[in-house]
Amino acid sequence: SVQAQHESYRRAVKEVEVTLGVSSVDLRLEGGVEVSGRVVDEGGVPVASARVALRAGPGSWNQPSATSGADGSFTLDGVADGTYRVTADKEGFARSRDGVEVTVAGSSVGGIEVKLTAGGSIVGQLTGLAEYRNGGLFVDGGALQLKRPADAALVHPPDSALVIEWR
Repeated sequence: SVQAQHESYRRAVKEVEVTLGVSSVDLRLEGGVEVSGRVVDEGGVPVASARVALRAGPGSWNQPSATSGADGSFTLDGVADGTYRVTADKEGFARSRDGVEVTVAGSSVGGIEVKLTAGGSIVGQLTGLAEYRNGGLFVDGGALQLKRPADAALVHPPDSALVIEWR
């Protein structure tokens, strides 16, 4: 597939069968609509400089994103019709994994409120193992969720530092 994108337009994607010689494809970028709202903490206080993203589902990529302003406000431009989740994250807060569901159907959507809760970390040292992999760490109540799934393959030497962040 071939895609074209611009921050103020809907992403255009077309499937192309590549053959010998020249394969041609025409893409048309169409204007999208805005999704706007604000990021707040548990007490309703605006959260500035939070990264806000739009997700169409697992594996979605190149969707609009923005950074919240001093008043917690954000605007995501060029959004195509569909159902999305608006998520936000900022250091010191737990990432809003589930986010807020929003459905876009031909017109802008406003008034979205994404809440961030306080996050934390456990810092220590894991000893007694020859080595361990991140993907094999468990805590009472379930397995750890890694910030970056690729980190599950990392191997750590004996007696290395361990940091567990909870969200």
